[in-house]
Amino acid sequence: MSVLLPSAPGGGSPDHRIAVRHDRLSRGGSEHVHLLPREGRTVEVSPPRNNFPLLPAPEYLFLAGGIGITPIAPMLRAALAAGATARLVYAGRSTASMPFAAELAAELGGRVRIVATGTGGRPDLTALAAELGPEALVYCCGPDAMLTAAEAAFPADRLHLERFQPTTRTLAPAYRWPQTGNSEHNGYDHAVRRLFPH
Repeated sequence: MSVLLPSAPGGGSPDHRIAVRHDRLSRGGSEHVHLLPREGRTVEVSPPRNNFPLLPAPEYLFLAGGIGITPIAPMLRAALAAGATARLVYAGRSTASMPFAAELAAELGGRVRIVATGTGGRPDLTALAAELGPEALVYCCGPDAMLTAAEAAFPADRLHLERFQPTTRTLAPAYRWPQTGNSEHNGYDHAVRRLFPH
C-alpha cells in the first residue's frame, strides 16, 4: 500500500505526517492503517520516493480534489517558501469531507479557494487556465474526472498530474506451472513459488 506525505520531508523534523483515508471497502490497506497502529508502535516502511516532484517556477496553480490534497499541500507551502506566486483551488463534495481544508484556509487565507462541489458546482478550469501567467506550472491531484478536465483545460507541457492509480493495467509475464505446463498471469512469482513450491 502507498501512502502520501502531507508534510514535506526535510523540514527539520525527524517525523513524517501521513494521510490515509479510511475506506471500509478497501482491500485492507486503509483498514489496517486505521485499526492496528497505535502511538509508540513501530511500523516498517520503505524509504520515501517522489514520483510527483515540484519543478522550479515563478508561478503555480495547484488543483486538488478530495484526498488529492495530500501531496498538493506541502507543494503549495514549498512554492510559497521559495518566493513563488502560488494559489490553490481545492474541491470536494463538502467541506466536511475535505481533509486539511480548514487548516489551509486559516494558514494561507486568500491563496486558497475551497469549492464544495455538492453546493457550488465544479471549478471552471478553462477560466483558471486563462488567468495563468506564461511561465506558470499547474499541479493537479484528484479523482479521474478532475484530471481529465485538467488535461483538456491546461497545456500539456505545463500540467503535472498525480493519479491515484495507473491509467493502464499491465499484466506481468505468465507463470508456467512446472507439473502441467499451464500458464497463469501473475506478478507475484515469488509468492506463487512459496505457496506452490513443486
